[in-house]
Amino acid sequence: MTYLMSLFVDNARGVMLVGTAGTGKTNLIMSKLRSLDQEKMLYRVVAFNARTSSSGLQSVMEQSLEKRSGRTYGPFNRKKLVFFMDDMNMPAPDKYGTQEAIALLQQHVGYGFWYDRVKILLKEIVDVRYVGAMNPKSGTFTILDRLLRHFAVFSTNMPDRVDLISIYGQILQAHTKPFSRDVRDTLTTLLTNATIELHYNISKQFFPTAIKFHYQWNMREMFNIFQGLCKSSPKLHNTPLQMVRLWVHECNRTFRDRMGDDEDMKRYDVLLQGIIGRAGFSDVSVKDAMEEPLLWAPFYTTPTGEENVYHETNYEESSKYLQKKLSEYNDNYASMNLVLFNQAIQHVCRISRITSNPRGNAFLVGVGGSGKQSLARLASYINGHDIFQILVTSTYDINDFRTDMQELYRKCGLRGYPFAFILTDTQIVSLDMLVYLNDMLSSGNVPEMFNQDERDGIVSSITNEVKASGITEYSNSDVCWEYFINKVRSNLHIILCFSPVGKNFATWCRQFPALANTTVID
Repeated sequence: MTYLMSLFVDNARGVMLVGTAGTGKTNLIMSKLRSLDQEKMLYRVVAFNARTSSSGLQSVMEQSLEKRSGRTYGPFNRKKLVFFMDDMNMPAPDKYGTQEAIALLQQHVGYGFWYDRVKILLKEIVDVRYVGAMNPKSGTFTILDRLLRHFAVFSTNMPDRVDLISIYGQILQAHTKPFSRDVRDTLTTLLTNATIELHYNISKQFFPTAIKFHYQWNMREMFNIFQGLCKSSPKLHNTPLQMVRLWVHECNRTFRDRMGDDEDMKRYDVLLQGIIGRAGFSDVSVKDAMEEPLLWAPFYTTPTGEENVYHETNYEESSKYLQKKLSEYNDNYASMNLVLFNQAIQHVCRISRITSNPRGNAFLVGVGGSGKQSLARLASYINGHDIFQILVTSTYDINDFRTDMQELYRKCGLRGYPFAFILTDTQIVSLDMLVYLNDMLSSGNVPEMFNQDERDGIVSSITNEVKASGITEYSNSDVCWEYFINKVRSNLHIILCFSPVGKNFATWCRQFPALANTTVID
């Protein structure tokens, strides 16, 4: 696929990858774009969403262009420029059935120009080419044929079973090298096969509906499970039973926590029991593997002296630890009157698990007053993250939100502070805020957040750090900016606290797919 993309991009032809969420479209394209010769060809990423308009898209694209002569415009320093349009089919059509942003691209690709929106003068745009990605199960499902005909379209699908076994089996085998022979030689293969079988059966039995729109099963779920397994330690998880219980816990957090009702949870439990029974785990019964409480937490210092490793715990031990941390929190911040009953303990452990992972973002779903914010604050405090929340007033608007996000990005990217950004659905006073959130979750890069002068200031501030990190292209502003965005994404954990009551929840998740696709739902 990379070879084919290279052929088309190098010859100024459009390329489009089409596939469901989690099939690697963005990673494949970004891998190709990062390999470009930056002395000759630049790239920019533009993430589309339901509110992407032609004026907004043109404004973002023109930030990367300069006037050359007369009415001709092109990339800076007479280089070539590749625009990566992610989720191209997401813009919502207007009342006439037209997607403005797609029409603008069609005008440029088909005729080579667009118009100045103030002077109404023609602008000829040169040395620009496009690659795109679409999810056929979201947005408008497809785009205008008059634009699509300019692209070579390739399908990206889930890898087949043999490829999945090869990918994840090697990852798990490499991690379990210091483990006992029972775990290293036998269990890794069995766990890999069982995970793939579970994922396959869930994708065939739990289909997305208008209410259960979040039933999207892809490679991200597989990754989350194996990421959790790779947190195991040979000192704590050196028997088949310990590893199988950890695997069951990770499957529950990845799949069961996304189930929409009790009936689906029961169906999932029956499915998991059957897979455990058929998996061939030696000396591990279904009863022992699934015995409650399945409670694992990443925030303990274990008896062996290891810090922040997965540790199987119980309600009594967890309650004592969390009460201690709650008292510390109340001594330093506004007091929270929390009653840590068993279900609350479970959710603190789950939130802590999510946000302790690199770039881990949580989506907490529950009716108002169920304690989502309070539990998120406690979990963030335990993980060592500073808490950031916006203060919404009667005059709060998108400009205030932009200012708040600029402050948060500077703290995470320039100062290196780890933050948990907690946002509730009642604080969404403008749908434009969801545009920011969608971009923050999907790529971290929000085109509307910083103007060119602000961006240049950030690049100037971080250049020395980029140089010290050993990156040889530190003089390239695009490299420095990408370093800044990656640092923000590593230090920032977004925790969304939404209620499923009403139409907004489902509508927002459909219009802004990153809300559900790039977060872990609890």
